[in-house]
Amino acid sequence: MPGDRVGDAGPGLREGTDPRYDHRSMAVIRVALAEDNVLLREGISRLVAANEDFEVVGAASDLPQLLALVTEQVPDVVVTDIRMPPAGTDEGIQAAASGHR
Repeated sequence: MPGDRVGDAGPGLREGTDPRYDHRSMAVIRVALAEDNVLLREGISRLVAANEDFEVVGAASDLPQLLALVTEQVPDVVVTDIRMPPAGTDEGIQAAASGHR
């Protein structure tokens, strides 16, 4: 039956496309970034934004900004630095633990 296995294209699928991974049916993944180094933050943001499957909903440079960003934007994924201002210890881990759903 078409679409039952890789290589058998179902309706609207290219030959060799696995129907479980048909990107047309997947929602855009909303990504929030947190990195205190501006060059790295901008570089990661541009790399992520260049992929049509992702939407960068914001970028933060410290823990308070990250927490506000996550509260306001409710991203699907947060990519965070471990050590960020203000303390430079484990703010990224703290944010991950507090944002765990």
